[in-house]
Amino acid sequence: MLRMIPMDDLPDLAPQWESSLPESGSPGIDEWVKIFAIVDPVRFAEFDEDEGDDIEDSVIDEFNTAVRPYKLGSISLDFPNSTHGDGCLVSFYVLPRGKSVLISHATWGEGSLPVIYSGTDYDELYQMARDLLFDDRDYGEMVYADASEEELNEADTIYDRNPHLRSLWKQAIQERKAR
Repeated sequence: MLRMIPMDDLPDLAPQWESSLPESGSPGIDEWVKIFAIVDPVRFAEFDEDEGDDIEDSVIDEFNTAVRPYKLGSISLDFPNSTHGDGCLVSFYVLPRGKSVLISHATWGEGSLPVIYSGTDYDELYQMARDLLFDDRDYGEMVYADASEEELNEADTIYDRNPHLRSLWKQAIQERKAR
């Protein structure tokens, strides 16, 4: 059975994750599991599928926990008229040596594998994030999060494009690549 570790007691494994990840792309789940076994062999050994621990379902959560301090922000879609308050988002991370990672989440449990990017073109990275967020779906009438309250109340979908991400990302890339 897995033991719960307080966040403050976790070692900073982000550098090990970053050095084990490919330069770009979206590795398959089997590759993520192999990387996890290398990065944190002690935690990896704690997974016991006989006890119901499914490493394939948990490895991205393990990665996400390790890189949480390197999160810059997110872009998101919210569905205010949904019965359940659904939404989805893509979070942006810049790891210690400057590699960027996009992680998508959705309230309905779907999400794609993280995308790794080592380039320096924000527009390219942002387009990758939009592709993850919109996932070729039709979300109806959409308004931006900074629209009027009346427009927000009538919208099927609210898109928060987080205009500050560009400057945060560029600053983080410059700081980390300068090290």
